Amino acid sequence: MLTIPGDAVSCLGSLHNLRSIKLENLGVLYDSDTVRHLAESWPALMSLVITHPHIIRTCPCMELEDVLHFVENCFNLANIAITINPIKDDSSFPPESSLPLSVASRVHFHGLGCSGNIIDKVAQFIAAVFVHSHFHLHDNPS
Repeated sequence: MLTIPGDAVSCLGSLHNLRSIKLENLGVLYDSDTVRHLAESWPALMSLVITHPHIIRTCPCMELEDVLHFVENCFNLANIAITINPIKDDSSFPPESSLPLSVASRVHFHGLGCSGNIIDKVAQFIAAVFVHSHFHLHDNPS
């Protein structure tokens, strides 16, 4: 697996008419600012696939909350498949009333790594944002 810094991916933000992106088996060192920049740069995005084998935990993945940047900025986003960081038991999420709504119909999150203590909160958060989707949570232990 190739690992690259997030700022190297930031240059893709210049592709303002991008409708689909698929980055597989690529470890990107994401930070929230990079994710926000990309989401704001791709208003026409319809398909977002950023995954890598979760067995390899050498680099961090995107945070679940960072997905909101894409929901808020990419109004046509219909397909989402992302490998995300495991969610900690003490994680908190914004109140449902303040969450943006997504039109996405296919949503797949890989590598959640949730314990039973927080899985209900995670499911409620995802269901509140992706109201038109049957979402899939893939828990791949590291």
